[in-house]
Amino acid sequence: ANSYYQEALEDDPDNAALHYNLGAAAYKSNSFDEAISSFNQALQSDDLSLQEKAYYNLGNSYFRQGESMQISHPQKTIEHWQEALTAYSSTLKLQPDNQDARFNHEFVKRKLDQLQQQQQQQQQQSQENKGDENNQQDNKQPDKQQESSNQSGDEQSSADQNNQEDTEKNRENEEQSEPHQKQPQGEEDQQQRPDQQLSLGHKMSREEAEQLLREMQNEEGRLNFLPQSENDNNSNKSRKW
Repeated sequence: ANSYYQEALEDDPDNAALHYNLGAAAYKSNSFDEAISSFNQALQSDDLSLQEKAYYNLGNSYFRQGESMQISHPQKTIEHWQEALTAYSSTLKLQPDNQDARFNHEFVKRKLDQLQQQQQQQQQQSQENKGDENNQQDNKQPDKQQESSNQSGDEQSSADQNNQEDTEKNRENEEQSEPHQKQPQGEEDQQQRPDQQLSLGHKMSREEAEQLLREMQNEEGRLNFLPQSENDNNSNKSRKW
């Protein structure tokens, strides 16, 4: 039927009835794009009855076309169903008593409202999911900052500990190197009389050394005089004079 109507339109391209019949054949074969085009061509007729039928079937074609892409392109489905409502409304303007057009109009309107509501819920859910992802990222950021702060604190603590260890090592090195830099200062130095103090450049003779030992034995009562340490009263850890 589709082929015969197309051949007839080659001879009479302005025949609105042929366009209407071609649209009906395309509709039956689920060729909804072709059906919509043919019914729009049929609307060029001056016959109000033919216009009424063309509008009615145009509404059906728009609905079926939108229904076929409801899952893949829901927004296009909404647009097609809106066109279907317009076509049914035009049918009712031409024939208010057309119960089929009125029924189809209410039916498509309910389907359209449901689809739009479903789309709104999906968009709202998508926005909420994005908000949750942003909140999770924001919650992770302070953790990273805290971790960075902790690492900085650990590094600072480690640096302080290293500085303290270096200070202690330097102090130990100074204490160990101190006897090599100068002679220990003890009570014997403070108790010596000016005439008994020896200059650093004076080389003591044997007689002078024996005289100094006798004087120390008389004053301290012992030859192995141990100078008092400033920080340690344990004589076993002190150096012998």
